[in-house]
Amino acid sequence: MPAKLAIVYLSPHINFQSTIDAVLRHAGKTKIVATMTAGELCSDGHDPRASLYCDASAPWDNVVIQIFSPELIDDLSIHAVPLEQESGSRSRAATSDEKVAQISAHLSRVTVPFVITARDTFAFTLIDGLAKAENHFAEAIYKSERFPCTFIGGSSAGKLDFRTTCVFDGRQTLRNHAVIAFVKLSSNFAFSIFKTQNFVNTRKSFIIAEADTQSRTARSVIDRKTTNAVNILDVLCNLMSCGKERIRQALEGHTFALSIEGELYIRSISDIDLDQGTVSFYADVSVGDELFLLQGTDFNRTTRSDLQNFLRGKPEPVGAILNDCILRRLNNARHLHELDGMWPMPVAGFSSFGEFLGINMNQTLTATVFFRLDDDHVFRDEFIEYFPINYGRFCQYFLRSRLNQQKILNDIRKNLIDRLVDFIQRTAQVSTELEQIVRQTEGTLATMGDVRNELENRMTSLASDDHKGVLEKEFQNVIRMTEELFSIVSIIEKISLQTNILSLNASVEAARVGQHGRGFAVIANEIRTLAHNTRESVTRSQKSLSGVKSSIGVLGTHIEQSEKKLATAQTDYGEISNRISNMFSSFEQINEVMHSVEEMSNQQAMLIRNVEQDILRLKKIEQ
Repeated sequence: MPAKLAIVYLSPHINFQSTIDAVLRHAGKTKIVATMTAGELCSDGHDPRASLYCDASAPWDNVVIQIFSPELIDDLSIHAVPLEQESGSRSRAATSDEKVAQISAHLSRVTVPFVITARDTFAFTLIDGLAKAENHFAEAIYKSERFPCTFIGGSSAGKLDFRTTCVFDGRQTLRNHAVIAFVKLSSNFAFSIFKTQNFVNTRKSFIIAEADTQSRTARSVIDRKTTNAVNILDVLCNLMSCGKERIRQALEGHTFALSIEGELYIRSISDIDLDQGTVSFYADVSVGDELFLLQGTDFNRTTRSDLQNFLRGKPEPVGAILNDCILRRLNNARHLHELDGMWPMPVAGFSSFGEFLGINMNQTLTATVFFRLDDDHVFRDEFIEYFPINYGRFCQYFLRSRLNQQKILNDIRKNLIDRLVDFIQRTAQVSTELEQIVRQTEGTLATMGDVRNELENRMTSLASDDHKGVLEKEFQNVIRMTEELFSIVSIIEKISLQTNILSLNASVEAARVGQHGRGFAVIANEIRTLAHNTRESVTRSQKSLSGVKSSIGVLGTHIEQSEKKLATAQTDYGEISNRISNMFSSFEQINEVMHSVEEMSNQQAMLIRNVEQDILRLKKIEQ
């Protein structure tokens, strides 16, 4: 009888389609599924020196075919599921919910022709490793509630330039698809799931607050003390006790993982962008995911120990399908040979761009291991017996992720409400202060009005044309009166000269008369003394008047300048008056604005009271 199934693992350095066509020519009725790899794993289980990891250090041309006999497989159903809409059918990128809905719609058309039971059926799954749709696919599986079995497999791989990959569903080569092979084992065979990771949980963790599921990039996480979002790089640096410039070196030998009831599902870091403050992952990360920091352990010792514990108490294994992350191969390249001869049965598989066991993960080796059962043997396996619990945990992961997202939204809303309350309180205080300012502005405006009137009156008085030339007119009067004084002094001087002449004549006549003219001589002498005194007084008056005239000349110059300044002042005062008028017009506009502010403040106060009432209602609801 022909084989029921053949899984083909192809090197990315050979022509995928040509190789598949060649395999199909020899396959006959055997159903084929295939994937491109980043390296192959293969061991016959008998030669302890045979390498488990096929050489992939340089361009290689390996083709590994894993064949399953009809003795092992009772029935088989293979389906291809599109992971996104065809190019050009959508003008924008689909949201996560829309992608899940699209995949769910495709899964609703999948019909498996046999009864699926968790004990004898598993779904070997190959997912396009560049579509970044593993989580969307998983969530759609659990939402469908139609496939109660273990989904295990990996993400198709390729060259490490991450430019191309593909899968084959038995009919065509596909991209942006998942291929599901529902495998139902014969009654005398059983299977179990093996999972190993060389990491331990440090119990240090953070919760993603901001993430882009399309690029698998996280930007911020939740600060547990304040529930505020903080940059993820700051948290990583705090976890690793280093600066940003050393964070890459500090994280060597570490990784991160989800923890679902103690089981770790690794999310490896693919890139750290210090400039953008972001961290990218090889596996899906969502808002609300709690990522735990893991510490690396010994690769060889951990893997061998986990396998020994897994096989203990189980019947003889007859084969296994291996799904091994490319990161395990790359990060442990010097220790790969230490796993040679570890598997005691034929195994084959591939280095993938991620593993799939219920949900996707990285840096993990998963295996579907097959066991032959004796007629009277009852197969006991913890994973199979507790499958409903494990299935529920996977379903719960997506539900819990949504609940965590809602919790984060609620925390953000609570912080927003607290800030809004603080803002309202501050705004209420500002409103009160604005009312006081309005009242003060009205008082200030009234005072400025009085000052304005006083200034205008004084400037009008100083700059009035009625006073122009008053000083000049009075000055001319002073000059005229001074000139009259000069004329009077000249007359007095002439009278003094004439009096002096008169006294001289009187003296001559008195001398000529002799004794009889003695009395007349006395009079003449007095007249001469009077003339002398008068002449001295006139001399002094002339000097004083000359000084007055000189001072009046200087005063006249100053008065002329003052008149000019007064004329200029009159013009300046007019400009000042206009500016003061403009200033008071501005004050009036300010007053109008302040009244508008007061009105707005009153309206805001009313809104604030309404918001406060709504906040009280919200708080009562939250209690």
